Amino acid sequence: MNRFEQSGLAIVMAMRSWVAAREAGLPPVAVIADRLASMDLSPEIPVVLDSYFGLIEARLGRPLEPECCCSTDLSPDERAALSLLRHAAGQSPSPVTTSAAVPHGLPAALHWAARSLNALFDWEWPETTPISRDTDQHCPFDTGVRSNSLNVQAGGHGR
Repeated sequence: MNRFEQSGLAIVMAMRSWVAAREAGLPPVAVIADRLASMDLSPEIPVVLDSYFGLIEARLGRPLEPECCCSTDLSPDERAALSLLRHAAGQSPSPVTTSAAVPHGLPAALHWAARSLNALFDWEWPETTPISRDTDQHCPFDTGVRSNSLNVQAGGHGR
């Protein structure tokens, strides 16, 4: 598994764990840290992921909806969270950043959280990924689009 796949997998596992922890009344940061402990990642990542997911939910006005922990597919929300990271990687911070991939813009706080994750994971987005730069003008959180997998492995914490 390359660095990009490991980082994408960590984000998907973290989202699934974050949602499950909140539903169970557990501290999300601790659950994410436990879930990602074997991946040898920066200790700041669970805290930034907690902020990132919380900012996404606040912007959407609804809870995130991940796939179950055993699924190798990405939910529309998982795909969108990864798409926002890719979008933020190619943009300079500004009050609102728009593109064809995110036509309504990316608020500054969410943009900074995404840029922080990109920096912490220290990844470069490959040209071809399951999370491509969409040219259709639609919100990445529109639920009509199912996704392919990102080598998500079953098991562990999550829904």
